[in-house]
Amino acid sequence: RRLLGLDQDGGRRRLTAGDGGLTGVVPTQLGKLSALTAAFSLESNSFTGTVPTELANLVALTSGFGLSSNLLTGTLPTQYGRLVALESVFSVSFTSMTGRVPTELGNLVDLEYGLGLLSNKFDGSIPTQFGRMTQMTDHFYLLGNSFCGDVPDELQALSSGIATYYVTPENNNLGTACCTVLPAVYTCAASAPSPNPTSAPTRKPTPNPTGTSYVAVTASFTMDGVDASNIDDDAKTAIKTGIAATISGISASDIYDLTVVDASTRRLEAEQDQRRLGTAAAVTFTVGVDTSSSSFSDSSDLETAVSTTLTTAASGDAALTSAIAAASTSTTTFASATVTSVTVAAVTRSPTSAPTNAPTATPVIVYDDDGTQYLQIKKPETMGSGCPKNDDDEQCSGHGDCFRNGKCNCWARPNGDPAWQAADCSQRTCPKAAAWVAVATAANEAHPVVECSNKGICQRKRGICECFDGYAGIACERTECPNDCSQNGICYSQKLLAEEAGMTYTTPWDAKKITGCVCDAGYRGPDCSLQECPTGPDIMHGDGNEKGRDCSGRGVCDYTSGLCRCFAGYFGNRCHQQTILS
Repeated sequence: RRLLGLDQDGGRRRLTAGDGGLTGVVPTQLGKLSALTAAFSLESNSFTGTVPTELANLVALTSGFGLSSNLLTGTLPTQYGRLVALESVFSVSFTSMTGRVPTELGNLVDLEYGLGLLSNKFDGSIPTQFGRMTQMTDHFYLLGNSFCGDVPDELQALSSGIATYYVTPENNNLGTACCTVLPAVYTCAASAPSPNPTSAPTRKPTPNPTGTSYVAVTASFTMDGVDASNIDDDAKTAIKTGIAATISGISASDIYDLTVVDASTRRLEAEQDQRRLGTAAAVTFTVGVDTSSSSFSDSSDLETAVSTTLTTAASGDAALTSAIAAASTSTTTFASATVTSVTVAAVTRSPTSAPTNAPTATPVIVYDDDGTQYLQIKKPETMGSGCPKNDDDEQCSGHGDCFRNGKCNCWARPNGDPAWQAADCSQRTCPKAAAWVAVATAANEAHPVVECSNKGICQRKRGICECFDGYAGIACERTECPNDCSQNGICYSQKLLAEEAGMTYTTPWDAKKITGCVCDAGYRGPDCSLQECPTGPDIMHGDGNEKGRDCSGRGVCDYTSGLCRCFAGYFGNRCHQQTILS
């Protein structure tokens, strides 16, 4: 703590080691400092190697994140887009990092001071997602890289509100097509078609196709054994081809909005198994068809087909992963892939045509018993207006659909859970897990799935759980190990502790929730803070180490130093020798 400047900052914790002359690689273990809530800075040192993806676990940081002025190489991890709590600055300027800048950095929408990517070796196009950073006022540095293409209009619109806006062609390739600069990555568009094409263009599905007969579902699944960093455009094409090959009635062109993100860290949080952590990639996609020209009659029919295929794959059937591997140009990317964690949901689309003044309901004339005529109007099902708005004049805060009577229908996650709440859809929902405490509703039914597991408070602005003392995890779903095992052990769930003892504990509701320490050799105690002393057989043939006694049963162990204090008449590092009297 003293060497790294870990201290309090107005009640918040920060780590600063700037200008410290530090060398070597950045320790991955720094990603365990989840208690940091202010700033993290290792700037102006001589660190080498790649930056650890584990630093993306510092999701509570608010003031700043800095790795500038080091000798770092490699690419900038996409996982850093999880640092959405940052409100001041994110800076990795003056290093030697390469590759494309992750679009996920566009998630840091609350940055107010600045973003620094100055003087690196980043290439490719500038992400349009940077245009979301509307709070930034001081600086935006992209100078001294190898970016290509045009500056996105969304980003250029922010330039007038930023004091120092360095997004210029200097030391970049801005204005030059990326397919010319990086032909191995970007494909140049084909030449313009002739005025009289001889064949009809191929249909390309879009997220909002027109026509009332179009139906779509969104789905996601996790592939264990797949490294998301290896997924390029060719690999995504292989995934589409594999999915289409195993779902009867669809083609690869029916699949769009396919994304692949790293899922390894989430597995670690859920399993609490640091030794068994493997690579995993989460795949999300949408598949849409026109029911008038396909074998599917409605969205429910399509949803059933997609769900059946993915669920079968998750149960151990290798047809899907084999089809993906067969379509891939790489022999290793999907070689050991297995499917888990499937979700499928129908897509609700907004109307594609503008509203008109025509009636939205058909009046029906009805008669009562005395023959009097009445008009009965059927309730319209069209989109409405008059819903609550935010400060940007967006109905439903831009996170929901406005239906009749001025009522917001907030958007949901792929599994159907609400992603936003409140009358104006302005509040985010938080991750859920089995409740630690709740009112019993039936026998063995006292742990419903709730936000923050009822052991934390949901921070509605960012959708992050602020866990009570003693609880941890993205949904406060597990206990913290005492004193983090004093850095002398590994924090394991009861499930894994049972495995260490050759037993099984998987069925009970708390199998993965309550944790304990597995101490390193030479340490003991609930928090692994006690240093063990040497011991062995009792020289007087009494009870020694075989009965669990320290110092061979002839002394007392000082657990702070790990040294034996021998009884009178005995000596040796484990009190295993006896004094000879003359």
